[in-house]
Amino acid sequence: KVPHHPEQPARASFMLEALQAEEWPNSGKSEAIFREAPRGTDEHVLLYHTEKHLAGFKSKCSKAEAFYRNKKKTNFIAYDSDTQVMWGTGEASFRACGAMIAAVDSVFLPSDDPAHVDTAYCCTRPPGHHAERGVAQGFCFFNNAAIGARYCQNRYGASHGIKKVAVLDFDVHHGNGTEEGFIHDDTLFYGSTHEKDNYPGTGTDPSPHVGER
Repeated sequence: KVPHHPEQPARASFMLEALQAEEWPNSGKSEAIFREAPRGTDEHVLLYHTEKHLAGFKSKCSKAEAFYRNKKKTNFIAYDSDTQVMWGTGEASFRACGAMIAAVDSVFLPSDDPAHVDTAYCCTRPPGHHAERGVAQGFCFFNNAAIGARYCQNRYGASHGIKKVAVLDFDVHHGNGTEEGFIHDDTLFYGSTHEKDNYPGTGTDPSPHVGER
């Protein structure tokens, strides 16, 4: 981890510990189920991001991982002052993507399937909503919500009639990366609540009504 950096592994472990300590009401089938996130694939990432973006990210990850193996210390490969790749960033990012894919699949399983869930929460870092299709920024490398929206359409569009997907973003920051990829696509809706003038300075009112048509 980067000393004193606000994007820390402890953020995910703190959330997971709080969730595991919660007394969940019984749904009639089972209590809350905790599952390890599988690793997403290049194909999943490319549902939203460009090939150039994926290749650049994997290259930075490879350099950071090689430095760590050879020098036995952490090296940071920077996109910018906030967004930096270290030896574990690639695995964490692909698993965050994989968590979204697994969550979507679990929701769409038949209701009598033991692995089915009605709702799913992905306790993952790095986050995603600042990542544009070709840009990593704001601690974000892969836009997991956007990948999940596209996966939902592609995987379950024909079988379940999923034509339009909404992403509702509750955060102090505007999810510029999600809006960037949704704004010209009528099959995707993006709605955001965020603090005005906070990072990254986008999403001012009136903002384009993404997916309204």
